[in-house]
Amino acid sequence: MSLTLATTPTKTVNGILSNAVALQAQIPFTFKRVDAVFDLTLELGFLSIVFSDLVNPELLDAQAGDSYNLGFVDDSPYDAGIYEGSAPIQTGANTFKITFEGITYIQNELNVEVNYITLFRNYNVSLNIFNNVTQGLVIDSGVRYRPKADGNLFVDMSGLFFGIPLFLGYTSFKLSYTESYNGQDQAAVLSDSFLGLDANKQVMNDGGSNMWERLANEQNPVPFRAFEKSGLDRLNVVFHDATGLENYVVGDYLTINCPPYKGTYQITQKNLTFFFFELKTTFLGGAAARTGQSLGVISKPAGLFLTPFKNIIQWKYFSRSLTFLIDDDLLARTGGSSLRINVGRFDISGVLLGEQEVDYTGVGTHIFNFDPLLDASYYEATLLGGGALTNVVSEVVRVDQKEACKNPMLLEWLNEEGALDQYVFDVNQLFEDSANEGLVIESPIIADLSVSDNTLSRFATNNRQTITLTAENIPIDLFNALKFIKKSNKVNLYLDPLGVKKIGVAVFGTYNSDYESLDTLVNFTVKILTPSGFTFENSWR
Repeated sequence: MSLTLATTPTKTVNGILSNAVALQAQIPFTFKRVDAVFDLTLELGFLSIVFSDLVNPELLDAQAGDSYNLGFVDDSPYDAGIYEGSAPIQTGANTFKITFEGITYIQNELNVEVNYITLFRNYNVSLNIFNNVTQGLVIDSGVRYRPKADGNLFVDMSGLFFGIPLFLGYTSFKLSYTESYNGQDQAAVLSDSFLGLDANKQVMNDGGSNMWERLANEQNPVPFRAFEKSGLDRLNVVFHDATGLENYVVGDYLTINCPPYKGTYQITQKNLTFFFFELKTTFLGGAAARTGQSLGVISKPAGLFLTPFKNIIQWKYFSRSLTFLIDDDLLARTGGSSLRINVGRFDISGVLLGEQEVDYTGVGTHIFNFDPLLDASYYEATLLGGGALTNVVSEVVRVDQKEACKNPMLLEWLNEEGALDQYVFDVNQLFEDSANEGLVIESPIIADLSVSDNTLSRFATNNRQTITLTAENIPIDLFNALKFIKKSNKVNLYLDPLGVKKIGVAVFGTYNSDYESLDTLVNFTVKILTPSGFTFENSWR
């Protein structure tokens, strides 16, 4: 018997090998069952297989009329399918043959895949997930599947993770699979390990449910000295030296991985004498190079942080985190097994006020928390890797600092990338308190009517508070990042700015999020339901 695990969630996309997968989307596996591979030849006017009892002793028990599935190559003149065979006929000391009726001989056929339908009755495969963290199976007994007659089997194991908490924000797991036939289970086999995040992906996503784009990877940086303005009000990028720049010509495109010019731009002028390129974009302001800033073509794009926000906001005095992923293949891809986050703090003029660097090691998700008490106009964060932890291995993200207006309330939720995001809603919120009818009790009168009172009472139940939060006049990209709150399976309401105290809440009543294609600024509204008996105003006492 031979069951092969043909494909797994591990994929190579754009040159990046990744075993990270979004658990809420799909955990795809394909199998191929092939019991034996034979050559078909002409025997007495019928196609026949010749086999050895030393290699295929199972076939010695075959009977006339037993069924076999014959699988041919795509350009074969024969049709794949189920055929009946004869009883084995001995042709030599250890060799036998089985002939098949119903197939008109055309030519000999090599490497025909054969599955024993009758000999291996009730063939099925038991699948389960082995959790590397808990060192146990996800469910007590496996889920059984029956491959097609041709041996092909596709399964999606994501359903086994439904409702299972990921205490570390991720899980490491293997697939356990067991063949069963003739009422007997064979030995279980474990696959290689996979890294699962509580994330989601949509159909037609490059790489399917694989999260390759979130893995740190060398960004092929070209060092530069500064951004400057040209006489045509275009952006000039001044380089430290011209190494490698000779490969670029006017009309080529370069990727700037540094705010505020993050993006891809066309070269309009090249001057290696003065070591600068003029790019087709409007000058936004000068900036000097620092650690983590780079310009260059990214041949293997990756290194995205675990957030859908394109413009991240850190609210002064409030908690804000930034999450990234370390996978099993980081060492092979970057030359180092650790990552270092570099966070620069800038004033409104782009002057660097200070830097913070923190090193992280170990497979899984890692969280950097911004200091809520520091003053800044904005931050720039990037990941450094390699043996010396100096190579740029991620995007450079800009995090703008704002101060909340009155009545701030912070929501935290598990985003579609499997990490926690935070946002402060301020200015105005709508509070609604409600209670059920409960139990109405009328007490018996046990005294004269002239002195009897309070004979009617009510015991209210299910006292709840709903809070409607609105972000007004926000750009579409922010709207799209916030709308996943209504899909998230984990939403928290902070009871203090730092999240020392927070409660789990549920989105209630406002599940739709819509805008028109011509809109540039829109409103986002979400209503949350608090636990029974809870009121937000009392939580601050």
